[in-house]
Amino acid sequence: GAIPNNGIELRGVENNKNNIIGFRSTRFLDSIFWPALQVTWSKGTVSGTVCDQLSGVPATSSLINMAGKEQVTFMIKNCTNGTLRGSVLLQNSGNNPVIDPNTTFCIPAGQEYVVNYTAAVDFIGLRFTAAGFGTYTVQSKTRDE
Repeated sequence: GAIPNNGIELRGVENNKNNIIGFRSTRFLDSIFWPALQVTWSKGTVSGTVCDQLSGVPATSSLINMAGKEQVTFMIKNCTNGTLRGSVLLQNSGNNPVIDPNTTFCIPAGQEYVVNYTAAVDFIGLRFTAAGFGTYTVQSKTRDE
């Protein structure tokens, strides 16, 4: 059998995630045809990529907003001619950023490195303290709870 199309309209902001802002039946007067909407947000949604191309030191990657997020992954590519040194930078609103000394890394010239971090903080980024001549790239993504 065929399922009748009683008409439903979803509204949201185009090209944005998790943005259904309303719905309605296209048959307003006939309440038996009004739709019911149930939305189940899935956990583990991955964000878009934030990409920084940096050079010199000291330097900081973009601070990533961790509101509603559980984990961040940084992919670092050292295209300089020297060793790239850095660590994870944490910040809560209203406070100064703090370096996590347990996350110090050294990336040889031409190499790549991945940092995975889970933290209950407002913002997270990377702080670089040594680099050779040239540029290095930081790509980051978050995953929600």
